[in-house]
Amino acid sequence: MTNILDMSVINGIVFLDGQCASNVRILLLSSDMNQLLASTSTNNDGKYEIKFSPADSVVLVVKIQGPVLALDYRLIKPGEFLNQQDFNINTTSDAFSILEGEIITDEHEAPSYVEVDITPAHLNAVPSAIEKFFLRFDKGVVDASYYEERVSSNHFKIKVQKGSYRISGQNIIYKGPDSTLPAPPNFIVGNIFADEEKDPLPGEQFGGFILDVRRDRKIRMNLKILADNF
Repeated sequence: MTNILDMSVINGIVFLDGQCASNVRILLLSSDMNQLLASTSTNNDGKYEIKFSPADSVVLVVKIQGPVLALDYRLIKPGEFLNQQDFNINTTSDAFSILEGEIITDEHEAPSYVEVDITPAHLNAVPSAIEKFFLRFDKGVVDASYYEERVSSNHFKIKVQKGSYRISGQNIIYKGPDSTLPAPPNFIVGNIFADEEKDPLPGEQFGGFILDVRRDRKIRMNLKILADNF
């Protein structure tokens, strides 16, 4: 067991467009980006402190999961552990694009809201080795999606780091086994069309549809009723 006095410490502040960013997830990876060593989150002042067993070099990953979607990383060498490691993420740069979505249903009984899930598949300027940690929250803990928004209207808009994203949406209400009330219909996004393109995005309704967001994009998410035996 490692003595706490032998632990290394890295700390810093995360800024998002000049403002301290709270509740940002921080991952510490091995230098080859194959192992998660430790994790933490920023406090209300955007500050973080992460402790770990001594290593040669480490990679620090900062995940912004709302109100914009972004990820930054940095290789830190042992001689730099004592230096404050601040991150400044500027979403006004050309590294970001706008994603707008419209939710469409032809059904008479549209749901009151739709849970829209957006998860990066690849991000520009981010090594592919980090992609397996996009959904990692902690050791043995994985998020269902990178970002989830409950959309109660038929429209949403979000700024995202350029790359490709997996997008899905649903309104699924699980009926309890003892409930005698009729269950409302469940809805799921059956396909997505981008801009003026005639063909739908590749993918499928449960795993999500892949969209290349290297420029501003507008998508149409078509809801359908989900069969009871899905």
